[in-house]
Amino acid sequence: MDTPLKKEKFIQINIVVKDIRKAAAAWGKILGIETPKIRENHLESSEEYQYTYRGKETSCDLLVCDIPMGQFVIELHQPVEGESSFREFLEKHGNGVHHLGFEAG
Repeated sequence: MDTPLKKEKFIQINIVVKDIRKAAAAWGKILGIETPKIRENHLESSEEYQYTYRGKETSCDLLVCDIPMGQFVIELHQPVEGESSFREFLEKHGNGVHHLGFEAG
């Protein structure tokens, strides 16, 4: 790798879940914190941002929960409507780590 990733630039672990309310409560209990808040998120293309899935413009709705962990965040996603890589992952693998996020550039 020409430019190695720097561990201090690790900013996110994204976990796709079937039941975000249950997952948020479990994470809260494990970490000894209040159950994290859940919000709705709608993804679709705009002038500044192109949202695609499998090469086609699309839109999707997610329930999202952010759990701050100091230098990074655990982000839970539950697909609700529309096609997305989150829904595909959940259907193929069930609950699990979808991606890691690094700050780049």
